Amino acid sequence: MKLRNKSPILICIDLQMGFLEEEYWGGGRNNKDAEIICSTIIERWREIGLEVIHVRHSSTNPESKLHKDNEGFNFNPVTMPLKLRSYVSYLHQAYLQVHTLLSRRQLLHNHNFP
Repeated sequence: MKLRNKSPILICIDLQMGFLEEEYWGGGRNNKDAEIICSTIIERWREIGLEVIHVRHSSTNPESKLHKDNEGFNFNPVTMPLKLRSYVSYLHQAYLQVHTLLSRRQLLHNHNFP
């Protein structure tokens, strides 16, 4: 059976503008082309009609680059969700939101999640 027949979902996590500010995060980013690589994968995934879900960090600290009132909270334009319903913003409960989302799609039956 082909992968696309199993209804796979591509989950893209933390592809936000704030992560491009290397110095804020201590510098030394290991994959400076990550967003470009992800955009290629996302584009191909969409071309064959498969679902893409974007997950982004939403900090409670107003000084954070990832706070909803700061530009860094925004998705990187090269990896932007196509629909507003195709993303989840998370705080500390990100794991629970993604777990719940995947559970509803009955995708966790073969995985050992706590």
